[in-house]
Amino acid sequence: MNFYDIDVRTITGETTKLSAWTGKVMLIVNTASGCGLTPQFEGLEALYRRFNDRGLVVLGFPCNQFAGQEPLDEKGIQAFCTSRYDVSFPMFAKLDVNGAGTHPLYAHLKQSAPGVLGSEAIKWNFTKFLVDQRGAVVARFGPKEEPAAIDGSIEEVLEGRALKAGAVSGRWASMLGPSAPLSMAHTVARVLLGGVLLLAGATHLTVLRQEFLAQVPKWVPLDADFVVLASGVVEVLLGASLVFLSKRRVLVGLSVAAFFIAIFPGNISQYMNGISAFGLDADRARFIRLFFQPVLVLWALWSTGAWRALRTKPTAAGVAPPAGALVTEQVS
Repeated sequence: MNFYDIDVRTITGETTKLSAWTGKVMLIVNTASGCGLTPQFEGLEALYRRFNDRGLVVLGFPCNQFAGQEPLDEKGIQAFCTSRYDVSFPMFAKLDVNGAGTHPLYAHLKQSAPGVLGSEAIKWNFTKFLVDQRGAVVARFGPKEEPAAIDGSIEEVLEGRALKAGAVSGRWASMLGPSAPLSMAHTVARVLLGGVLLLAGATHLTVLRQEFLAQVPKWVPLDADFVVLASGVVEVLLGASLVFLSKRRVLVGLSVAAFFIAIFPGNISQYMNGISAFGLDADRARFIRLFFQPVLVLWALWSTGAWRALRTKPTAAGVAPPAGALVTEQVS
């Protein structure tokens, strides 16, 4: 479903579409009147009044899924917001942001801007999503992120500067910039590969240090032990990046794939010279092992979305088109 085609119900009961705010920058927030974070209404209203003339609209969606902290009905919510915090930005009817009854709006927001390790669930009241003038979800801010702290991000989106690719454009902007969301299967595969690299790096540096010497080609103009140690350090760094740098997973995926390609000559050297290591004491076993390296390359590219980024056609503006380039992914 197109973002602007999503139906929402106002606080007074009318049904409208998000297309009512086409061309606006939207800050969409799930709210509650009985939460410790409820005073954020004041900051949200301040943002709305500061930036409304420049094209920002704040949209508040009450939700009672977090410790029952929104017990009021729509009429009570409206009275509370106006009397306590002088809220003038649009408020809407209560909805679900998680579970089987998740409203289509929040299904779209969560898929477009997942949290850590691809988790989509809204963690608490006052999670904030920033949507640009084209309907792309460009940022997700956690509940404890004060409204005043995100004014810089709003400025950037209003001025068309949300994508941090700088002077880089076209396909490289989509690769070097933040990544579009992927499925849980991709996430699991990426984290698993990160674990494999962390383990391999640790063994490079410790118990299998001598074994890995067999894979250093004789023609490498460096001390073989130094190459093994350096490879171990790189594997640890890449493995940690796969696990923790989800915002830059495309760039990390490309780096991991390049690393696997760079060390492939070591596997070839082991086969060509008949060197036994890792239990590979026959030419057939060493030959079969050669085909495992391309699998690792493809694993790195697929699990991080780098393969998709390589195949994605850039838009005229130099930005990859999928639903919402995730510019500032902050965990809710």
